[in-house]
Parts: sequence; structure tokens; C-alpha cells
Amino acid sequence: MKQPFKVLATSLLAGAMLSSSFTAFAEEVPDDFVPEIPVYTDPIEEDKTDTRLELSGFTDANGTVYQEAVRFLELNAIAKGLSDTNFGVNEDIKRVDTAMILGTFTAINTMYPNAPKAGFRDLPTRAVKTVSTLKFRGVLNGKSDTYFGAGLNITRGEAAIMIYNAFKDELHSSKEITLPFKDVSSRYEEAVSMLHEAGVVKGTAGKFGTDDDITRGQLALMIYRIDGFHQSLRAEAKSGFVAFGDSNTQGKYFESQFPERLDEQWTDQVAAVYGAGLEEGDYNAGFNGDETFEGLDRFKQDVLDLKPEYATIMFGINDALVKPNGQPQVSKEDFRNNLVYMIYQLRLRGVKLVLMTNTPVVENIYYDLQKSLGSDITPRYADKGGLRNWINSYNDIIRQVANENAIKLVDVNKILTDKAGGSTDEILLKSELIETKTGIHMTPKANDLVAAEVISSLAKQ
Repeated sequence: MKQPFKVLATSLLAGAMLSSSFTAFAEEVPDDFVPEIPVYTDPIEEDKTDTRLELSGFTDANGTVYQEAVRFLELNAIAKGLSDTNFGVNEDIKRVDTAMILGTFTAINTMYPNAPKAGFRDLPTRAVKTVSTLKFRGVLNGKSDTYFGAGLNITRGEAAIMIYNAFKDELHSSKEITLPFKDVSSRYEEAVSMLHEAGVVKGTAGKFGTDDDITRGQLALMIYRIDGFHQSLRAEAKSGFVAFGDSNTQGKYFESQFPERLDEQWTDQVAAVYGAGLEEGDYNAGFNGDETFEGLDRFKQDVLDLKPEYATIMFGINDALVKPNGQPQVSKEDFRNNLVYMIYQLRLRGVKLVLMTNTPVVENIYYDLQKSLGSDITPRYADKGGLRNWINSYNDIIRQVANENAIKLVDVNKILTDKAGGSTDEILLKSELIETKTGIHMTPKANDLVAAEVISSLAKQ
């Protein structure tokens, strides 16, 4: 792979890293507020000059601490200079330009093309989509609901919060961290601590310079170091296989329905080939009833922290199930976003990944089961072509995400439907591929088919 494209190639899904659970800090400022912008003339120097990369086209960066970082941004089309020969390494940078650089680096607009428009009235046209998407993903807020502060300089502390919001799930450390800076208040402590621990930010003489305006060169260094941190994640030792999903991954129903095949589920068969180094309680990260938001709650602990070499993702049935109010448990847009997030985090670490669609459903068995439990759910799917068709519309999202991001796909739904010779209740029951208690789980026969496909797909990684 050519060096100039390492960001866009390795961070193809970078937008997905942006956590929706973290809200950026905002300062309350009236809509008509006109700021008096202070001038800072003593930017913090951060490193010794490193000239390993060839010279950039910007003469003000060459031979300085910023040379390598500016060259990196230049080669990957992440940021432009103030002119053809001047990057402006010692110039302050505006909030809007910081957001644009971060948005470009994370490819966020590609990953989240349908983010709602933010209500900021002071954004230039070029920044509306990127800033809106970053706000949607919890990376930044405005000074108020309608005022972003686009033309304001951004401080080092504010930039640290923004960058931390974007990458916090990679940066979290399990050990206690002592912050060496004396000028970091509680508002900035978590962000600066995690970024400093990862080597992304530094300071001078025991100070971070929290309230100083950040320069274009300093921001370039932070972005460059984030890429270096990502490369260190990819270089970590990895081993074994983890299957992440819901009940068709967990297979707990085997205990009562297929006890003679309890240790021969598809996850066991795949782990026998690719699971070296992980025990059964580790490699099977399925959980009965989980939709993707519930999966995300345990994703780091059950998957990422195990540092697997191989992984599968199989969610969707529970996401698609319709609640009494007529809405699915997880909307299609959120389902897509959650998958993209998981995929990014695994790809970031160099994990070999397979996506899996969900089983075809024996509708009447599932409807009757729910009636026996006190709920007549059949009407909920009347305008959706039935439960089977509705769940397959979520499978279509999985297929689309896999195709868009060149990820191996084991299309469980198609494999089982083709094997059965159709998808009607009668045909599926006759095939003995779907069990007859719930109508949504795979039999041992289906498990064998799926295991073979997953093994084959992982072999092609």
C-alpha cells in the first residue's frame, strides 16, 4: 500500500468510531454574541524535529517539529495550506476549520450520509454537512444550540475534547493515569489524560496550555499521532476467534432442544479451526435477545478486549422486532450505524471480519409462540409483508454494509433458503433447518452449513 493513502485506506470506516453516547461540552452564548478574539503569540512547542519523511510543499513546515505531520495531512488530502507554500504552522486555527480537518480524517460524511442538519446559523456552506454529522455523532457541540462559533479560534483544551470524543473508545485505558499538567481543569481532565496516555498530546514545563489557542501545526501533530496510535493497535498481538451476536450465536436453546449436539454448534466448529488461545466462554460472545445497542454495551469487554484475530457479527432479528407502538426495537438507520461502528473498531485493530445475515423465519410458529405468551403480534407486520420479509429488510442492510466496505459476508438467510428450496413456512419446516419451538433458530443441520461457510470465508481473509 502506498504511503500517501494510509489514512484513507486504514480508516475507511473511521467515521464509525464516533461514539453517540458522549456529549461534547458546550458553552452557553447568546445567538447574537460577537466574540472578541484574543491573540496568543506563544504557541507550545511539542517535539524535536523529525525529518524522516520527505519535505512537504509547505516551506514553513520543513525543518520544524511539524514537518512530518504536515506532510501526512498534505499527502492524504486532509488539510490545505493557507497558500501553496505556507501551511500556517504557527497560525491559530478556527473552530470550523478544526471540525473540517477532523471530519475529513474520519471520513465521517461517507460513513453517516444521512445525519440530520444541525441548527447552527453561523456555518459556511462548506462546513454544514461535516459539522452537522460530527454533532450527530457526539463529537462536538456549539457555543449554543444555534451558534457554533465557527469563526472563533479553538483552544488546545477544546481541541483535545473534540478529538477525544471522536476516538475515546480506542483511547480508554484500564490503568490509573496520573496527569502531569497543572493547568487542566476537571472539564478537560478526562480528554487530556487519555490523549496524553496515548501519546497524542504533550505539553511544556508541566503545563498543557489548556486555554491557549491551538495552532495549525499543533493540530496537525495531534491528528498525525492519532494515526500512529491506530497503527499501534493494528500491530498488537492477536489470537483466536470471537463470534458476536444474539441467540443464534449464543445457541443456549441447544441445551433443551439439541443437547446431543451441545458442543457442535457453528461457533464451536469455527473455533476448532480459528479459536486457538480463547476458551468457549470467550469465543462465543452471543447473548439471547440482544439487539445492536445492547450488543454495544458489552462490545468492548466481550470482543475488543480479547484482541481476537478473527470475528463474526450476527445481529438483526431483535433489532427488527416491532414494539406495540409500531416501531422496531432499533431503527434501520441506527442498526446500520451500529454495525458500521462495530466494523470500524474491529478493522482498526486489524481483525479479520465476517458479517452474517439472519435466518429465515417460520412466521406462524413465532406468531403462535407470542400469542401463547399473551401478545398477538401478527398485526404489527401486516404492512411489512410479514415478519420474515421485515427481518430480511434488515438483512438487506447487512448485505449493503458488507458490499460497501468490502467485508466478507456469510448470507445465512440465502444459504438456508436456497438449501430448503424456498422460504415459506411449509418449505422451511420440511427442510429441518429452522427449529420448531420459536421458528427463528437454526437446527444442528443449519449450524453445520453455516459453520462450513464461515470457516471458508475466514480462510479467504
